[in-house]
Amino acid sequence: MRCLFVCLLFVTAITHAQKFTIGIVQDTLVTPVNGEVLIAKKPFAIEVTLDGIEGVYLYASFKDTIFRLNSTDPIPGLADLPGMAMAEESLNKDKELIMNDDGWAYWFYDPQQDWHRFDKEIIQIDRKVIGRKSIQQFYFTAKEKAQKVKDVAAPLYLFFVSATQGENFNLDKEIQRFKLKINWQ
Repeated sequence: MRCLFVCLLFVTAITHAQKFTIGIVQDTLVTPVNGEVLIAKKPFAIEVTLDGIEGVYLYASFKDTIFRLNSTDPIPGLADLPGMAMAEESLNKDKELIMNDDGWAYWFYDPQQDWHRFDKEIIQIDRKVIGRKSIQQFYFTAKEKAQKVKDVAAPLYLFFVSATQGENFNLDKEIQRFKLKINWQ
C-alpha cells in the first residue's frame, strides 16, 4: 500500500511537471508572494527557465485584462498567438519590454539559431535553458515611445503561457500558464 501511494505521488509529480519557471531579479532573486512581487523603480530582469520546451509566450501590460483570467478560463486567441508575436530586438540589445495590448512576445531558445530574445548569455544544463531579459525601459508600440522603469506608476502585469503547436503553426493545447504582478516601491 505504501509503495502504491509513493508511486502515485511520483506519477502525479511527473504529469504536472512545470515546463517553465519565471523569476524576477533585481540585485537578487525576488520571491513572489501570492503571485506578486514588490521591487524598486529601477532596471530588473525577468529570468525564464525552459524545461524541454523551445519557448514561452508573454503578455505584458499595465492593464490587468488578461491577468484576471482564472486558471480554467480559456486564453482568448490562444490558437493565433504565433501570429500575434511581436518582433523584438535580437539578444535584447535595447533592454526593453514591448508593451502592446494586442500583441504577445515569444521568448525562445534554439541552439541552431545565433539569435534569441533574451540577453546574450544563455545557460544550458541538459534539457533546461535559462535566459534573462534585462528591462531598463518599456516600449509602447502604439505610441512608438519608450518609458524608463523609474518613470512607471502603474503595476506591471505579466502573463506567461506555453502550448503545443498544431497544424499551420497554430497552438492547440495549453500546457502551462503563470501570471505575476509587479508592484513598485
